[in-house]
Amino acid sequence: MTEIYVAGVHPLREEELFWRLLREIPWERRERILRYRHMEDRYNSMGAGLLLEYGLNGKGLTLSHEKKSLQLVEICYGQYGKPYIKGGQGLYVNLSHSGEYVAAAFSRAEIGVDLEKIRSVNWKVAQRFLSEEEMEYLKGRPEQEVDRVFTELWTKKESYVKAVGKGLCCPLKEVSVLGEGKVQTWNFREGYCLSWWSQESTYKEPAMIEFGKILV
Repeated sequence: MTEIYVAGVHPLREEELFWRLLREIPWERRERILRYRHMEDRYNSMGAGLLLEYGLNGKGLTLSHEKKSLQLVEICYGQYGKPYIKGGQGLYVNLSHSGEYVAAAFSRAEIGVDLEKIRSVNWKVAQRFLSEEEMEYLKGRPEQEVDRVFTELWTKKESYVKAVGKGLCCPLKEVSVLGEGKVQTWNFREGYCLSWWSQESTYKEPAMIEFGKILV
């Protein structure tokens, strides 16, 4: 069953909580987080790392050598940068972030997740990456819905590309997500859109996580 977790990174701006939660993350990612010069990049990377560890811990797994009671696994990356869990009994993971939020998806089948802050439609970008069917659908929406619909289509296509793991080698314009049963969308906050594509047919309702309450 596919599981999706979403969290706001704004609590990480509290210095005491930031350093306390940093200890929950494997040291390799800690070092990468602290190498970022901009604090927003630190918050996003840390938030993704916390959700990743949270989801793994719920399955009795961990990326941290310090959590002796859990099974140690390793995160690896495929040819196009797609992450997978080595030693996780066929567990697939995917991460995304945008604006104030991060998302993590876990599945026993191929999974891709994309989170985007709703943005004004760029018609040149839309023409380049949306299929003819999708363009017709977008142009037919009421003006007040166009930005949201464009973002939804974009997140659906991104989640598909991330799931199949072919990066820029996948021709987006040739892929239509209209009527695609394996892709789901969740508008969890005003101004944001989250989509995921999975080979698994069942999923739990996405869960909002508060970082201050997930210490193991």
